[in-house]
This record gives sequence, C-alpha cells and structure tokens, in this order.
Amino acid sequence: MAISPVFGIVSSGLAFETKRLEVSANNVANVTTPGFVPSQVVGQEAPGGGVSGFVQPLTGNFAFDPIFTEALPSGTSLIQEAATQITALAAYKAQIAVFRTEDEILNSVVNMRT
Repeated sequence: MAISPVFGIVSSGLAFETKRLEVSANNVANVTTPGFVPSQVVGQEAPGGGVSGFVQPLTGNFAFDPIFTEALPSGTSLIQEAATQITALAAYKAQIAVFRTEDEILNSVVNMRT
C-alpha cells in the first residue's frame, strides 16, 4: 500500500507558510533600514500536488504606512506584514489539522486490517 500523497502536499504547504513567515519577519526586522526593499513569497502549484514558493521583491510604492505619519525608510508596510503573518499562521495551523486528520484516517485503516 502506497503512503497517502496528502503528507507530501501538507508538508509542501507547511514549508510554504514557513517561508512566508520568514520573509515577513525579515521585512519587519528591516523596517527602519533605508533603501531596504521588502520581499514577498509567491506561491505556485507544484508538480504532483502541493505548493512551492519563491521570494521576489515587492514593486510599487509601499513606503507609506497609515499607522505612521511619515514614510518608513524601508518601504515596508507593517499593516501588510501583520496581515501576512496572521494569514500564514492560520494556513499553517490548517495544514497541521489536515496532517492530523490524515494520520487518524490511516490509523483507522490499519486498525481495521488487523
């Protein structure tokens, strides 16, 4: 019996969300760095299922954050980074839930065969 492809798909999702959190943390860490160009992770469907991501610099004028009354030296939007971190964490938790559910299903199948 082949192992379910769900584990590979979930693991790619976990890696993708981890990369989103890492890139966002780097953007926030450099919020006061003049000339820093914030980046984002762009996702794409992986062959055979799952997702992969690559990092690319943000383009456009992101130097003004409504929380502040002046432009941020790096062009990083703290509001955007907070939203990215919240959604990445929620997606990460969802992937963990899928992983646990698949594990329970496979354990049930094994127990039915014994």
